[in-house]
Amino acid sequence: MRKLRIGVIDLVTKGPTRALYARVMYANLASIMPQGIAVWCEEEGHDVTFICYTGFENLVEELPDRVDLVFVGAFTEAGQLAYALSNLFRSRGAVTALGGPHARSYLQDACQYFDYVLGFTDKTVIREVLQGCSQHRPLGVCVAAKQQPTTLPGVRERLEVHILQSRREGVVTKSRISFGKNRQGRRCEQIGVVWCVGAKIVVMHRHL
Repeated sequence: MRKLRIGVIDLVTKGPTRALYARVMYANLASIMPQGIAVWCEEEGHDVTFICYTGFENLVEELPDRVDLVFVGAFTEAGQLAYALSNLFRSRGAVTALGGPHARSYLQDACQYFDYVLGFTDKTVIREVLQGCSQHRPLGVCVAAKQQPTTLPGVRERLEVHILQSRREGVVTKSRISFGKNRQGRRCEQIGVVWCVGAKIVVMHRHL
């Protein structure tokens, strides 16, 4: 299997916004599955660009220029944006795949705009798409597992995708992983990343 350039896009919202609520809350609505897909693609040896769109990013600037395959995760609210992105990437020669609630709820509609429409998705399904990675037009194909995945990449693995991507872009200077307690006294894993832009420190917690 040749090495692919892959984009993974998590659409939290349907378009640009400057609302205070969105600034505070939308990042918390990021989905785990797109991050898991990014990890699985990395594990298969491919180059991955991950984007979580919360309405504050400039999608035109954030989107990768040259990709072979693009995974898009979207709720129905962002369905039209997902279709538009698929049309954009297809016009550039890329293969596109849609997953998430919209793909499962509106399978037949989504097949008109994507080469692959994903139902329940696990690592085997992703590997099947990676190995095929071909255009299916005018109607896409549905690929689905029998059930939801029994395991997903952990915080360490998912964060590593962001670190590797940011290092390629010259953003991350160093990272650290340690264990401690949160404000409620529960033992948790603390993962901090020091960014060279403004020395911003991002800490995520996972209860153990």
